[in-house]
Amino acid sequence: MNHMRIVVNGRFSGRKTGVGRVIENLFKSLQDIDLENEYFIYVNEEFKDFIHFTNPRFHLISNGIPAGNSLLNHLWTQTGFVYSIFAQKADLVILPQINLYMFKLAPTILFQHDLIEHHIPNQKWYKLLFRRLAFPLAMRLSDVIVSVSENTRNDVKHIYHVPDRKLAVIRNGVDLSLFRPVDRDVAKQHVRSKFGIDDDYILYTGTLTLPQKNLLRLVDAYHALTLKGVRHQLVMTGGKGKDAHLIHQKVAELGLGQRVLFTGYTQDEDLPYLYSAATVFCFPSLYEGFGLPVLESMACGCPVVTSNSSSLCEVGGDAALLVDPLDSGAIAEAVCTLITHDELRTEYSAKGLERARQFSWDRAGRQLLDTINVVGRQAASRAS
Repeated sequence: MNHMRIVVNGRFSGRKTGVGRVIENLFKSLQDIDLENEYFIYVNEEFKDFIHFTNPRFHLISNGIPAGNSLLNHLWTQTGFVYSIFAQKADLVILPQINLYMFKLAPTILFQHDLIEHHIPNQKWYKLLFRRLAFPLAMRLSDVIVSVSENTRNDVKHIYHVPDRKLAVIRNGVDLSLFRPVDRDVAKQHVRSKFGIDDDYILYTGTLTLPQKNLLRLVDAYHALTLKGVRHQLVMTGGKGKDAHLIHQKVAELGLGQRVLFTGYTQDEDLPYLYSAATVFCFPSLYEGFGLPVLESMACGCPVVTSNSSSLCEVGGDAALLVDPLDSGAIAEAVCTLITHDELRTEYSAKGLERARQFSWDRAGRQLLDTINVVGRQAASRAS
């Protein structure tokens, strides 16, 4: 099989959000092992500063459109990216997230991160309509659909009736060069100077959005802990999402304004310090396609409480305390157990470090290259 020209539609947020972080690390890994194929990766204007390739076969091309302009990015996908597929004489197209095309333009690998709209009604009506229309067509036109967890794979299979031959699982990894334990005293000094955190704390990281992230129950659980005499703060990092004002409102109603700290969007370089200085990391989402923060926390040695649903039990395994996310009492009890039992906290810290090492981007890159080669061979066989 001759080398392929591969075009990638990297139209995602300029900030390092979940999808952006996945694609950044996945293609950085891929460039170290794929010395034959040539890649043309189209990204938003802001995102081009986040990825730097050393492999000369990996070309990063900005589409010149701000990441936040959804309408222009969708229009570019239908026009500029379609033109790029033909201009680059693409042998293969990789779609890191759903894009809607009416016709099959080339052999295609589609990434499916989650099917949240079938579980949590958190989408605006027009976004929900787009996903309901786009997903079946995109899956039908793709040669392989890559899911980031077995949970998402099963959703794709059963909801959209996709045959097994078109399904693959490539689990996300964690950047162990960034997410690693920081000396606790150093970490506490950093979060004190950067965020004004003086006390021990329980940490949540992720977008402040409802209902998916289940943050009202997290606040309820934290309130129950304070009534038991727990002195830890609750630190919630992340940008504001849907109905974030309701979280602030809940904190005020319970009189927790002095105990709950909202840091806003947090840079990646600050996260290892936040994880390492925290006593417990709590991530009680109702649904996740994968759940990168759980993996990041474990990689930094912070013991984890997370949900026993969707992909989170798949990621956490026996290295996290798994709870029913619908039961704020169970969330509070699990967090309290780790706060009050030093030996158990040490045990889960060690388990988390070991588990995080099982999720490497190198492994994910090799699996993606295997998938690329399979699709390439199939396309060559059909053409001959």
